[in-house]
Amino acid sequence: MRSSTESPHGWPEKGLQAQRPSNASTTGSVTLCRRQGGAGRSNSNVRLWPTCCVDNAFTSRREAWFSLGRRTLAHTAGASKMVKLSDAVSSSRRKSRKNHFTATSVTRHKIMSSHLNKELREKYQVRSVPVRKDDEVSVVRGTYKGREGKVVAVYRKRWVIHIERITREKVNSATVNVGIDPSKVVITKLKLDKDRRSLLERKKGSKDADKGKGKFSEKEVQAMQDVD
Repeated sequence: MRSSTESPHGWPEKGLQAQRPSNASTTGSVTLCRRQGGAGRSNSNVRLWPTCCVDNAFTSRREAWFSLGRRTLAHTAGASKMVKLSDAVSSSRRKSRKNHFTATSVTRHKIMSSHLNKELREKYQVRSVPVRKDDEVSVVRGTYKGREGKVVAVYRKRWVIHIERITREKVNSATVNVGIDPSKVVITKLKLDKDRRSLLERKKGSKDADKGKGKFSEKEVQAMQDVD
């Protein structure tokens, strides 16, 4: 049997006039009160329940819990929030997913890049390039790890590449290529042409330019010492 001041769900009725109990502890603007068991309940049933005190009127326990949870989540989110590196890029998950799945073919060409293996990386001083048809790759992760072959197609619509000899058989006995994500392969041999060589030179040049950025040369250090 519940008290006349309780709702059917066991919450105190809204607008209940009461004084703050002597056994209450305050956390911010939320009061945690020890509530003894009422009629039909054992006295050992002691629960902590929060109440927001506004003009000596307690709101419902449910609203108090929601208020306390919102403040806790806001405090946690504020403490771990990362500072945005670029105002031009949204940090919204919804917008990021939309941009990814509606990307143009040119954008997908850049995103579908693969790392070069150790030998090619040392030779060209480039970490990764967009994968293209006729490149030779090696699968380093996933179900087909350890398989090697030549790229026969770059399927930008599905964000995958097709590699020769990596196929499966359908129910109707037809053989089809298995799509492999470009991030799961490394390039072992590049298909070089004029555009590919130009790309490698540009990437290497920008890397060399960034290497000395923000650093003073010996002549500049000596000149500053002479001025002092």
